[in-house]
Amino acid sequence: MKSLPTLSRTNSTAPTLIFMAGAPMESATDDAALAEALAEFAHVVWVEPTSWDTPGSAAGSERGPRRRRRTTRSELVRMSPRFSRIRTFVGTRPRSALTRALARRATDRAIASALTELGTTSDAVVLTDPVGRFPVDVGGHRLLYVTDDWVSSAPSRGLSRRAVLRSIEVNCSRADTVAAVSQTLALRLHLYSKTFDAVRVVHAGCTLPETDFETGTDAPSSGSGSPRHTCPAVFVGDLDDSIDYDMLDAVAATSLNIAVIGDRSPRLSSAGSARVDALLSRPNVQLLGSRTGASTDGHPAAKHEAATYMAAAAVGLAPHTLDAGTRARFPTHTLDYLAAGLPVVTTELPSTRWLDSEHVTIAHTPDEFAAAVSALARATADPEAVASRRELASLHTWSARATLVLRLMSMYREAPAGATDFGDTRHPGRSRAPHVDRRR
Repeated sequence: MKSLPTLSRTNSTAPTLIFMAGAPMESATDDAALAEALAEFAHVVWVEPTSWDTPGSAAGSERGPRRRRRTTRSELVRMSPRFSRIRTFVGTRPRSALTRALARRATDRAIASALTELGTTSDAVVLTDPVGRFPVDVGGHRLLYVTDDWVSSAPSRGLSRRAVLRSIEVNCSRADTVAAVSQTLALRLHLYSKTFDAVRVVHAGCTLPETDFETGTDAPSSGSGSPRHTCPAVFVGDLDDSIDYDMLDAVAATSLNIAVIGDRSPRLSSAGSARVDALLSRPNVQLLGSRTGASTDGHPAAKHEAATYMAAAAVGLAPHTLDAGTRARFPTHTLDYLAAGLPVVTTELPSTRWLDSEHVTIAHTPDEFAAAVSALARATADPEAVASRRELASLHTWSARATLVLRLMSMYREAPAGATDFGDTRHPGRSRAPHVDRRR
């Protein structure tokens, strides 16, 4: 690999990093946040999974119905001086092993073409696609970053467990570094593949609000009245089967108003859909918007709105069901609430215990959950507690995670002034990322 320049936010000769995402930018919120943070230090080329070029698409209409559609096509969009986006379209939906292989080949060609057009070469590749592969003939350090238990969640993603397991096996054998989003998932990865000895842990991060609203005070609102008076409790996240609706129902039963900012998952089970309908039908539960509704800047619209409502709320809700999938996750929205200065009431997850914060209350039953939320909603806002929560969140930003990712790939030579070693954000003196070794 070519000699890398010292990385900093102002370095004009930043290296190039290929980020192979598992979903389009509009829906891959955590991947997109990490990629944007990496763009502070490197030129990021965001590569989306191949899409099916349907006959009714805009591109297909431009070619006209009588013209034969090309098998594949791709587009490169320069979104900013340090962030480019590649989208690849194929004429056949990639369902079989053969069509998936053809789709990967099309993506490899698109990456090679984009690097030529950008006049650069790759210094590193980050792969977060459950069924993706590291691109062929692309140099640099290869990091496989497993952001969820892709195997157990494969059916809900519309993927084959066999295909996901095969991808993990192949990519682990080709990766220079393997990382997971939680300690639980790092341990579990050893059950899925035996081709590596250690898994680094890179927890998910958060984005500090750009606004300076004081938590517990009225924030700007488009309607009459402030969100503070109407919704002291706020839930931000996808409405899917990983949510414990018993906990939310218990809070709603106290007559406390709840603001819900999230998407109804298209893969929600019939039972889960009925629970969501019942919850949203309550007069004290307000659905305020979609987390992934496209805004003018191409990012989730509620990404901006959520900060406003959280700043005006009194407590953040993070009720998760306890199963194999959720136990392997990192509670991203817990960090988002803390970044807004809010205390959090949540169910017990291993990564929540890892945070080990007095500002995060863990409840085990619906009654405990509702009682904790009600107590925090009635409590008087404490400026010192708000500052303490935001300080804790500042140790877990996406920028901190990007720094750790770059260090794992030996691409971070010198920290910017005032930066901290983020090997373990609770123990700043540690110089390496937490990891899990496989015992032979």
